[in-house]
Amino acid sequence: MIKKIIFLLQVIGIPILTLAILHLPFWIIAKKKKRFDKLDYFYPFIPMSFYFLLNFLEVSQQSLSNIAIEIPTIAFVTLIGYIVKVFYPFAGKPRKNNTKILIGILLIFVFLLCIFMPFFPE
Repeated sequence: MIKKIIFLLQVIGIPILTLAILHLPFWIIAKKKKRFDKLDYFYPFIPMSFYFLLNFLEVSQQSLSNIAIEIPTIAFVTLIGYIVKVFYPFAGKPRKNNTKILIGILLIFVFLLCIFMPFFPE
């Protein structure tokens, strides 16, 4: 159990930092376009944290190969989702709860990814 916690803490740092760096230009653009919500600060971290929670609870398969595939997939989908939110607002107009809708979609995606991703040997 302690080995899992140490491993997850080592694995969490790099993806979280990378997500923050990748989202930074889009946060700036969203502020300029007045499509920024305070929840946007936490947006890139919520799906990744949910993935680590599911991984810790052993909902997903436990192997380094799975982590090497699932983490970049979640990061890429999170980034694409935020780009869509910033440049193509839902229903033709920017709304404050677009971020909540997008986070809900991403959490469902992460859950389904954890459930249906096959086991890859290391």
